[in-house]
Amino acid sequence: MKQYLILLLFIHCFTLLMAQPEPENYAYVERDTGWLHLDLYRPERYIKERPTIIYFHGGGFFEGSYNMPDAVNYCRTMQAQGYTIISVDYRLMLEHVGKVSLKTLENAILYAAADGVAAIRYIYDHADCFGVNREQIYLLGNSAGAVMALQINYAWSNGMELTASLPDSLSFAGIISYSGAILSFKGTPKYKKRAPAPTLFFHGTDDKLVPYNKVQLFCVGFYGTNILVKLYEKKKYPYFVRRYEGLGHSAEEQYPYTIPMVNYFVYNYGILKQDLCIDEKYWNKKLRATNMEKLNLMELFLDYEFKWHSEKEFLEKIAPDME
Repeated sequence: MKQYLILLLFIHCFTLLMAQPEPENYAYVERDTGWLHLDLYRPERYIKERPTIIYFHGGGFFEGSYNMPDAVNYCRTMQAQGYTIISVDYRLMLEHVGKVSLKTLENAILYAAADGVAAIRYIYDHADCFGVNREQIYLLGNSAGAVMALQINYAWSNGMELTASLPDSLSFAGIISYSGAILSFKGTPKYKKRAPAPTLFFHGTDDKLVPYNKVQLFCVGFYGTNILVKLYEKKKYPYFVRRYEGLGHSAEEQYPYTIPMVNYFVYNYGILKQDLCIDEKYWNKKLRATNMEKLNLMELFLDYEFKWHSEKEFLEKIAPDME
């Protein structure tokens, strides 16, 4: 009987997913590598107040795509939940790099973030056509995509040139980060112009690839969930964190299994605007570390021939791509 019920549930969920409208594809910006695209997944029934999630895929800035099977499955699942979800293509600057250094990683993050900003502007400008509620826009990413989401929110909150093309009327309803971190050129991140958007963090406490804590060299550092949550707690910025005890970077793979938490976050933090600070420790003996857990970002810092340059200098270098 139990197996029969499970089979019926599977058939029901499969039917719901297959019944969803096909994604609409749009080219949103032309770069040196060609046109970048996004897929728009509209829910079956339009509701003006419906939240929109802009999704940045993972892949370490060297692999993955906005329309790979995992991304499509996740977007269809969220579409079935009733969200408008938009999966964004971005440049993978580490795709053909033999050995990753901190310098090449830095470039990859900021190029990807610049693409993410261009996608957000395109979506914002076409909100009426896409059925997007401008007051309910969320950025969601896993691994590299989470780095993008946090980096864009950080730049936007500090009025950095990276986000200068975004309209002043924009306000992110929330950020959802699965194993993300922020690259800062000025030490521990601070939010000076605007408070950060309410943020839902998921991270493994033993993550060394995208650090749960931080990796820092002089004023340049990569600051993970634990450091950011301390700042949020101190400043009373709204947040919800789930810490996967004893798990490394493979915690980013939990994004398809935490949809109820995302729904809770969107409803309470984004729609009801509750100023909540929730800190949750999670341990599950069935979650195992993978070979990826052995990777350590500190190795990049040890191999890095340090050369200071500012964000402004970097943006001047990529400015032609951003026009």
